[in-house]
Amino acid sequence: MYLKADFDAAIAAAAANYPAAKAALAAKDPTFLASLDAMAAMLAMISAQVSIAETEWATKARDGTVLADAALRGVLPLAKPARVEIIATNSGPSAVTLATGRGFSDPKGRTYALEGGATVAQGGTVQLTLRQTTSRTFSHSVSSVAPFAEVIVPESADDAFLVGLSIADAAGNTYRYVPGFHGVEEGERVFAVEVDEYRRVVVRFGATGITGYSPIPGEVLTVTVTECLGAVGDLADGAAFALDYLSSSADGYLDFTLADVVDTGANPPTIAQLRVMAAYPGVHDDNPVYRGQWDYYLRRHLGGNLQFLAVWNEQVEEQARGASPSNINRLFVAASVSGQSAAATNAQVAAIVGRADDSYQVSHVEPRECQIPVTVTAAVPAIFDPADVETQIRSLLLQHYGKGTANASQGLAKAPWRQRDAYALLGANIAALKDTVSDYSVSVGAYGAVLPEDWRYVADASITVTVSRVSDSSGLWTQ
Repeated sequence: MYLKADFDAAIAAAAANYPAAKAALAAKDPTFLASLDAMAAMLAMISAQVSIAETEWATKARDGTVLADAALRGVLPLAKPARVEIIATNSGPSAVTLATGRGFSDPKGRTYALEGGATVAQGGTVQLTLRQTTSRTFSHSVSSVAPFAEVIVPESADDAFLVGLSIADAAGNTYRYVPGFHGVEEGERVFAVEVDEYRRVVVRFGATGITGYSPIPGEVLTVTVTECLGAVGDLADGAAFALDYLSSSADGYLDFTLADVVDTGANPPTIAQLRVMAAYPGVHDDNPVYRGQWDYYLRRHLGGNLQFLAVWNEQVEEQARGASPSNINRLFVAASVSGQSAAATNAQVAAIVGRADDSYQVSHVEPRECQIPVTVTAAVPAIFDPADVETQIRSLLLQHYGKGTANASQGLAKAPWRQRDAYALLGANIAALKDTVSDYSVSVGAYGAVLPEDWRYVADASITVTVSRVSDSSGLWTQ
């Protein structure tokens, strides 16, 4: 990689061939140096990017590269709202009707919306389903015609995550969301949603005469942004809920208690999860049939709470359990989503696969948890405490390869464990192992027959760490 100083030196060497330029450079003439200095700085930046690209052609190392890759793939920072069931009890003298969309709050102050209207009879109880979402709107006035015009969605002031968008104009015409403008007719009011490397959400409209419709000057568009607070995992059984406001005195006789958390919701994909997706080859129009990228496609749509996913076809299945006519044209999926039942996960997987290719039969296989036996032997300088070093090694391995981590969420060939990665991880993060005197080794044991549905991860009980002190005395006399 070339530094700015290298380009400055090359400029000075070239200027030496021209007396006037040499004199201006020696005098540090700002009118002469301004453009040269800017070009040297830009070339140094390009050199740095080229150097990084040489090392990131297969593995995205920097967070910025991962975010740029996610933006290129169209992976949106979408969250999944939580859904809960509550029991409404009416102790008042008359029945009370609650309309769809009525607002509720939980003990943490999070806002929920009623999914379906209900009437609570006098002295009766009713089970209600709430969805943890809020909505906000903003207006955009079109000032000029531009093909594929864009509108940046303002960030939430409440640190809420995006769930969805809807757009309508003043005449009541609604715009339909179509990813990538696929199958859109000319003049049809549609929009697509993109995200850049800074995770800014952008609404993009079509181009009149090409595909879709370009809003014309004078139009005022109203954008409704639906948001949520992501994963909700701190609600206790029987937690009290309350209405956001009382529309009548009868509302004051209602009591609400939590009956069940149907879905804990999910946060947008983390950097670690995006890094896993960035390791997959490029995909075509988000179509899993092209190059068979079913693992990537399901991982992208199952949300941020995905803990494990393995997808395989009949060939892999028959290698593991033998041939069967029922395996023909069948997709095998083993998945686990935190805060969601196996039945709900299987139904979600079937729906996602069906949207992409309804010719496949889907077999749901229960993940088989397998703890990877890992042995780390280290020799560290005498100034380090072996017990502290052992704790650091265990914590680091669990943080990167433990159950629930992005590395452990991959099945089959996307194995979570490679010895070279473990060596690099320990050497880069454990201070005691950076010393020139220290040494260490990592070995992985077998855990039995390997099956496609194996959920492989490192557990505290499966890690064996032995740390000893080594003398760093050189034998030389010192004062």
